[in-house]
Amino acid sequence: MNSNKKSLIYIFTSEGNSNMFDFVPIQDPLNDDETLRRARRHISFLRTWNKMECFYPEALQPNSTEMCEFVRNNPSCTYFVYYIDYLKLLFCTFNLNWDSCYVFMVALIFVMLYFVLYMIIKYFCLPNFMAMMEMLPISSYTYSFVYFGSCLFVPDYLNFWLSCPYETVNVASLMFTKAVGDILRFFLLGMMMLCINGYHVRSVLWWGNMSFILIGYVYLFMVVRLKYDLFGAFDLAYDNAHLMTLNAWAFLFVFNLVLLLSILLSYHKRRRQLKKTISKESSDSKDISSPASEMEDVGKPPLRDDLNKFQIWWGTVNGYANMKEHHKIIVICFTPLYFLLANIVPVINKKRPMYGWCKPVNCVSFLVFPIIFINLMPDPKAWFGVFVISWIMAFMVYISTHSLREPSRAALCVYSIVGMVVCSVSMQCLIGEIDNLAWQYFSMRFHGMSDLICLMFFSSGEMLCATVFLHHLIAHNLNDAAYGAVMSLITHTVYTALPLLVLHNCYTPNTYIMETAKSETCFNFFLVIFFGTLFHVSMSANEFRMSLFYYLLIFCSSFIVFQMAAYREWVHPFGALHTIQPPRETRRHWA
Repeated sequence: MNSNKKSLIYIFTSEGNSNMFDFVPIQDPLNDDETLRRARRHISFLRTWNKMECFYPEALQPNSTEMCEFVRNNPSCTYFVYYIDYLKLLFCTFNLNWDSCYVFMVALIFVMLYFVLYMIIKYFCLPNFMAMMEMLPISSYTYSFVYFGSCLFVPDYLNFWLSCPYETVNVASLMFTKAVGDILRFFLLGMMMLCINGYHVRSVLWWGNMSFILIGYVYLFMVVRLKYDLFGAFDLAYDNAHLMTLNAWAFLFVFNLVLLLSILLSYHKRRRQLKKTISKESSDSKDISSPASEMEDVGKPPLRDDLNKFQIWWGTVNGYANMKEHHKIIVICFTPLYFLLANIVPVINKKRPMYGWCKPVNCVSFLVFPIIFINLMPDPKAWFGVFVISWIMAFMVYISTHSLREPSRAALCVYSIVGMVVCSVSMQCLIGEIDNLAWQYFSMRFHGMSDLICLMFFSSGEMLCATVFLHHLIAHNLNDAAYGAVMSLITHTVYTALPLLVLHNCYTPNTYIMETAKSETCFNFFLVIFFGTLFHVSMSANEFRMSLFYYLLIFCSSFIVFQMAAYREWVHPFGALHTIQPPRETRRHWA
């Protein structure tokens, strides 16, 4: 073989304001004795960076004017700006210097956002979730499996339907890395929460859920890697755009089919159990009537003479009486915000009179919803359609209901869904601000951490939501519902990651959804954690025990330490090309 033979390895780089991911050939010498020691890895595992990275060395100690100019001229600082550009706010408006004041302000904003998010979850979203669980004729596991993920991620679905989830192709790969990190985060959090009090799961259900997650997870990475298998095919990334779209539709179809089958099977099982119960009671009493006749005899609920309209409204919006916290200072601080939200968010709660029905609040929620809907930045035509429908619904509620009469169960379910949607959109605003604050702070402080920030520090708001929900379900011995919520989080993230990035007008053949070396590291760690959890639970008589909790805690710590060591370049991440050498030509090639 000729010792002057050159090989081409392609990397992602940037020039000026051009695309973040361009292909530039690098020539590496190849010796006669060099051979391929293991299977060649794909180009998609390479490290990403951007010359316009939002990083300013702390050692330079600039003044506020220099920092403001730097922030204004770096587009990557605004990749995840939702409403507020905190860097411009702190350096251009408040004129803060590069010192501890900046860190203090960031920490203060973090705490405020987390507390507001916690209040919305616990006192507005969670009661509606529990009320729906009690009213729907399906099992608690099926309800949580289908509804919990949909409720938490409904703003993502609306944003996908109404607007572009990313404005630049650079953000597409970062959002995919965030989804990869979300899968690992939700898996670790859910399994560890189930281990605290112990939970026994049915073997068929456990293996079915885990198999469904594994198939989707492995196929997701196979699809993304296929697009960037670029050795010898430079235009494959562009020609494969239609294949990515097809696979995204396949993910969506399979996932919705499984959800539909789960609902139908659970409903059929619940109906069958109800019929058996009724037939058994009928055999004991001859005077018992059939369910159909009972439904016919039941009319409208009577008016509540023991209540008045002001009493119902004040019991709904009185945050000091409704919020239950150990420290009263927290209740006092958030009572004004609770009063504001309680006037626009319907809360259906079994513990309140008439299931929490309050006619003024429900009417106002429909009237205000178009304003809240602007947060998703929809198309004007879509917003106008939502505006018309919401105001028509408000008018229908006003003329067809009475303030002192409890609505039907179907109407209560509708009001509960409306409350959940309003809560989800409000929560998405706060979660977006938290992620933006994390992106701007860590990218300013640390160099070359773009994909690692999305992988490690994003979705802390969703983690808080999941923690509050799971803690409440486990504390009330609703372990089946908690298990369904955990599986819902993981499966929703796995099967909607690609559709949310591909099935909209923003996606073009020039859009790169790239798997980096750090996301490949996450992929390998997830498989080890996944199979360890699967066999641990199976060998423990299908029970979640504290030994599994410690196993997951050790691997979670190992993953964090490994990622930090890879960032410091103490170790090489999985998928890095540092040991890959081009192979010799085969005899078939020369023939």
